[in-house]
Amino acid sequence: MKDLSGVPVSVLEKHLNDKITAAVRMATGSCSVNYRLQTKRGFYLIKFIAQARVPRDRRERVWHNIRALSDFDLGPHLALQTTFTHGPWDILVLKWVNGQSVFINQLDNQHLDDLIAAYLDMTDTFQEHKSEMHVAPGDDWLHIYNTLHTDKRYHPILQDMDAKDLIYRDHLTSVIHGDFHYKNLIFQGQDLSGILDFEELKIGYPTEDLIRLILTNKEHHCFIYPGKLRFTLRLLKHLIEKTSYTRHQWMLGLNAFILTKGYKKFRSSKHFSFRHMLSLRLDAHTYRCCRKYIIKCTQAI
Repeated sequence: MKDLSGVPVSVLEKHLNDKITAAVRMATGSCSVNYRLQTKRGFYLIKFIAQARVPRDRRERVWHNIRALSDFDLGPHLALQTTFTHGPWDILVLKWVNGQSVFINQLDNQHLDDLIAAYLDMTDTFQEHKSEMHVAPGDDWLHIYNTLHTDKRYHPILQDMDAKDLIYRDHLTSVIHGDFHYKNLIFQGQDLSGILDFEELKIGYPTEDLIRLILTNKEHHCFIYPGKLRFTLRLLKHLIEKTSYTRHQWMLGLNAFILTKGYKKFRSSKHFSFRHMLSLRLDAHTYRCCRKYIIKCTQAI
């Protein structure tokens, strides 16, 4: 073993200050190559992120935040991180977190409550150290809404949204994870052992993160398949009961998640296929069901 993705092992060992004894290539991300490293002192997850695939301003923001996060007290849920650059790669090293990703339907209520508590503590810490981080501005939801509205095929996911709600209410926003779904949560059994991928930190609504958590599965589609939506609505009710967010805040989070999914389709699809149309209809159905359920569950709030 002389190199990993063109980076000499000797360079990695110098930054780790440790001898690498084994390396296993793992699943590849959209702009990264990942390895599990074994060294004399332990295990690491190392991510090689292609500089050419990430805009410079975002790269600088990401690395600043990763270094800053290593100094914050986030409890046991953040794998400590270090970064360096070599050739065409930005290299992110995380201490290995034992465990695996699991669907939240595999968690009992107690461990789901522990996950919610960990998330709330994390966002409180983000907000406390906001001035020390380079946080991405919030998405321009009104612009996204108006863009999608130019194509009538996207109207089903827009028809129940009020454009007035797509302007940020600053007093309701905070620094959020931005990519909070099951793949970035590591569990040992049912105990949370790690929260990963803080590259998407941005200004937004915490309910957007929580909606993403319950509406994302391994294919990154909504839980709209037979038997899944009913379960998802039960999860939504549990989240509403265990947090203090109002009906309006949950609606804002739901709008943000659905608009994000719609905009990704709008920007990435050159041809509007039958599968694309079906996915939009399913998203619209999920949105209407969740919207009705939020109204039902928050009547007393």
